[in-house]
Amino acid sequence: MSDFKLIAIRPLEGCERRFLKNLVSKEIYQFYNDYKFRLDDLENNIVEIENISTYPDNFFHVDRMSTENLEDISNPIKVNISAIVGKNGSGKSALSELFLYSLFLISDKLNFIDQNQFLNLDSLESLEIEEKKNYERDSKKISEGLKVELIYLLDETIHILELRNGNLFKIKSEFIGNNYYFKGNKKKVNTRDDLEPFFYSMLVNYSLYGFNTNEIGIWIKAFFHKNDGYQMPVVINPYREKGLIDVNKETYLTRSRLLANILSINDYDDINPKTSISKIQLFLGDNKNYKFLESGEVRFTSNYIQKFRENIIKPLYALMFSTEDYPIIKGGIMELAEIYLIQKIITIPTRYSIFSNYNRKIRKKESPDNFKIVQKNSKSYVQELHQDRSHITIKVRQTLNFLRKDIFNVSEGDSKTEFKPTDIIDSIKELRRNDWFTDTIDYIPPPFFVSRIQFEDGSYFNELSSGEKQKIYFLNSIIYHLKNIDSVHKNNYKNKKKGVVTYNSINLILDEIELYYHPNFQKDIIFDLLSFIEKAKYEFIDNINILFLTHSPFILSDIPHQNILKVKEGKSEPYLKHKKTFGANIYSLLDDSFFMDNTMGKFAEEKMKWALKILDPKAEKAISDIDRERLEQTIDMVGEPMIREQLEYLYREKFGQDEVGFLTNRIKQLEKQIKNSKN
Repeated sequence: MSDFKLIAIRPLEGCERRFLKNLVSKEIYQFYNDYKFRLDDLENNIVEIENISTYPDNFFHVDRMSTENLEDISNPIKVNISAIVGKNGSGKSALSELFLYSLFLISDKLNFIDQNQFLNLDSLESLEIEEKKNYERDSKKISEGLKVELIYLLDETIHILELRNGNLFKIKSEFIGNNYYFKGNKKKVNTRDDLEPFFYSMLVNYSLYGFNTNEIGIWIKAFFHKNDGYQMPVVINPYREKGLIDVNKETYLTRSRLLANILSINDYDDINPKTSISKIQLFLGDNKNYKFLESGEVRFTSNYIQKFRENIIKPLYALMFSTEDYPIIKGGIMELAEIYLIQKIITIPTRYSIFSNYNRKIRKKESPDNFKIVQKNSKSYVQELHQDRSHITIKVRQTLNFLRKDIFNVSEGDSKTEFKPTDIIDSIKELRRNDWFTDTIDYIPPPFFVSRIQFEDGSYFNELSSGEKQKIYFLNSIIYHLKNIDSVHKNNYKNKKKGVVTYNSINLILDEIELYYHPNFQKDIIFDLLSFIEKAKYEFIDNINILFLTHSPFILSDIPHQNILKVKEGKSEPYLKHKKTFGANIYSLLDDSFFMDNTMGKFAEEKMKWALKILDPKAEKAISDIDRERLEQTIDMVGEPMIREQLEYLYREKFGQDEVGFLTNRIKQLEKQIKNSKN
């Protein structure tokens, strides 16, 4: 049975300090402790891994809901979840960065990285020249100084991927009984095929201080770009530019993705636990003027639009809707949609290598009519666009469907509309009865529209708290990107022909994802994520490994102790069997020393020390009336009954007051406070 786990990472001897930070070379950092490693005495190589399963192998698995295209999919999506825990500075982030360095070297050596996506290689500007030099320097240092092993289970085999001196080597296990044996069949990885099978990693980190290119290096900039059609096996969310997250841009993108999910995934209208979605308002965004360039010139002249329409748009439309004629474009919203469509079709070959043969952009700098229309080339490009069913051409399909039939009833006057999600979903189902081969997502509003969600209680999405929005953004971003990765499989013939990599195993690294979350939201993270994965109807994704880097005991209480790596001062400490985490009391988890030395706030702790110092039998008995009153007030404020009762006992022992006298005195103090409040 196919499964996927990122079992461990091991920095090897000689790995440079800049990559280790406070980690220890030759230490095996295990995320799943049901695996026992045996090393040879001579070279410290892994020769055997024993699997002693102590919890159900389908513990986190998600039922794969049937889709309209596939009547019955009985095999579940196999999900495994682990966590790294430890105090700040313990080594959690160092482990995630070591993993990212490894993925960079893999991507660099196997030519996944297209520097044109994030570096201006032709620029003569001094800053951009410096950026290119820094990237080359970073790449060289990583190649020469990184020595590490990634150990993962995939397709019933444990793979050890060794990165050393800029080279990649892979060792596959032999499985006998419960044991995986490694008999030295190390093979050099020279091509992407040599790497197979492998997995796609998505790292999510919303920290303001994470992954700043000014600090970690320009190399990591390669991981913020998804315009390669999900080929490079890693991406970091959200996008950062020199460490800065553009919140407004992220908000716009997430709302667009949210709308796509609401209209294309069944039962996705419960994003707000307090109330369901009532209606969605749709309008043109203020910044969506596709008619003009930044210089003020028209993007496309009327003659160019006509030529593009005849050579590319109409033939593509005829392939998609063979019994219908292309609509007459009279201006207004239809004209804008057509201009957007032309711009999108021109842009695709410049971003995605699978279409690079059709890149006929005349000038790098934006200028009018900046795409050469070659009739012979256009015909084959149209065929390729029509055959592509992936996320790359989703916006093309959405815009063509909008031009074909405006199911949203957008007003030509103000380009606005509003609708109930159920009505649109019904309209989409009606259209798909004839076009059964299309996907629901092909019919959602094109990206030049902005949506506004209203709930049943009359409130709007933008009125949600920052924590509520963060939860929705986080979940929707993951679900959206997984749907895109899933969609790449739909071009099976073209993928094989053009060497396109597809992934059916996904590795999610969720780095302190509990930021902004109320404890109730933290408590629900794993349940909600698994529920949304189930609703999303992935057809080709088979395995998902989820690794949390967390400070939250609420997340930890949903994960078995066998799957938790405790990091302390750079060293690994597997969670002890007697300290079970799954379903554990939150306060018991908090009381563990890796979270806090005690569960009391530091300020409160100092106040308790002050009270105990006064109550010490050896201390002077005489104190001022003011200090005595403050002491009594402090004792009365203590929320933990056991601590408060002990302090009250010490108070009576110290000052010889019986319990009735103590309480009588407190009543007088409280009556005094009430009187002062009234005045």
